[in-house]
Amino acid sequence: MTPNKYSMEDIKNSYKQKDAWWTVFLVDPVASRLMFPLANYTKVTPNQLTLLAFFTGLLAAYQFYQGTYSAIIIGAVLYHISFSLDCMDGKISRLKGTGSIFGAWLDYILDRTRVAICAFSLMLGQYHQTGQAVYFYLAAIVCFLDSTRYMNSLLAYKSLNEMRKKIDKAKSTFINEKKRVMTSRLKLVQMFKGKPSLCCRKAAKEDLRIQEKFLGEVVYRFPSYIKIRSFFLKRRVRLHLMSGIEYQMSIFIIAPLIGFIKEGVILSSIIMILFEAALIYRLWLQTLHFKRQLNALTKNRNNPPRGIA
Repeated sequence: MTPNKYSMEDIKNSYKQKDAWWTVFLVDPVASRLMFPLANYTKVTPNQLTLLAFFTGLLAAYQFYQGTYSAIIIGAVLYHISFSLDCMDGKISRLKGTGSIFGAWLDYILDRTRVAICAFSLMLGQYHQTGQAVYFYLAAIVCFLDSTRYMNSLLAYKSLNEMRKKIDKAKSTFINEKKRVMTSRLKLVQMFKGKPSLCCRKAAKEDLRIQEKFLGEVVYRFPSYIKIRSFFLKRRVRLHLMSGIEYQMSIFIIAPLIGFIKEGVILSSIIMILFEAALIYRLWLQTLHFKRQLNALTKNRNNPPRGIA
């Protein structure tokens, strides 16, 4: 019998370091067991799983369109299956190293399309059942917030990467300059036969102060944030508890199951807007910290301590 190429440990290592709580607790335990035979005994590709997830989402949309309680329950189950398959495509690509730029594009486009189709199907079905035109507005809100949330996520990620690159470049320049200065001091020490001058001792203290200030860990404005973030990260859960994933699940699974679709959409939308506002506020604080850190690194690079040759 041919031994398995991938173990369960390999599959678990393909998980993201942090993910949405819905994925961590309600998808990954099942997905890992489904991935084991898929990875070891089939040649399924990530793109095939992406397409299968999309077509399963279309089946969910058809059930949502029926509008009856039993139909939307089936639709909710199908949507969860669709999302689980969608999670598995990324895991397979990381496990086998078969990810591609086109695959990432396809996954993003079909995800947004699935949400839009399911949103209008669900709300159209409820309109046929109740005759309330408000459901058309709710469908538009769902599509708008879903697309805006993911666009904001991509742009925020891009902004953070740009800031990290600039800070890393500034730190590299700063460290290289410090090495040059220390080489000069070493020559001075050798000239004084191992007895460093007063200016060298002062400069060494200045080095320590700069290193503690600029090369240490980032000091957050809210100390409690670190403890809360650490609590969730230990469980591989993102602190953003109402992300685009939970927003979808609240609308297409939780709200249909409890029978309060209109109320569920409104409440979920409000909560997600609040979480997005918190993310935007955090990004703003990070840009302020970035400016201070970059200015300080540049200033200390251009103005070395006195007594430096």
